[in-house]
Amino acid sequence: MKDADDPPPHPEEFATGHATCELGETHDGDHAEFLWFTEKSFAATWLRWSDADTHTIVTLPCCTALTTTGDGCGLYADHPSDHSWAVTDPTREALRADLMAHPERFGLPPDYFNPS
Repeated sequence: MKDADDPPPHPEEFATGHATCELGETHDGDHAEFLWFTEKSFAATWLRWSDADTHTIVTLPCCTALTTTGDGCGLYADHPSDHSWAVTDPTREALRADLMAHPERFGLPPDYFNPS
């Protein structure tokens, strides 16, 4: 998770690479991917896009739902899908597995996740 109280100087350049929806496979409304968290306002900035290929960068308040162990939902308030702990997305999971197995494909050193 990216954590910054101030956005990068050019936020449109922050969202590069593969945008994958964090709301899961089926949901109403726009798709959304987390960009960064702003602790002082308990809000997060998201890349949102529609199936019509329009996109925007918006800051939204965080969802306040908690699991029984006190872990917070990683999505924005009033999101249209299940809470983050119940969301799975095969595309996102495949990208995560590829990143872990081959970090160099994503511009990271080969030993990024397994330093000596």
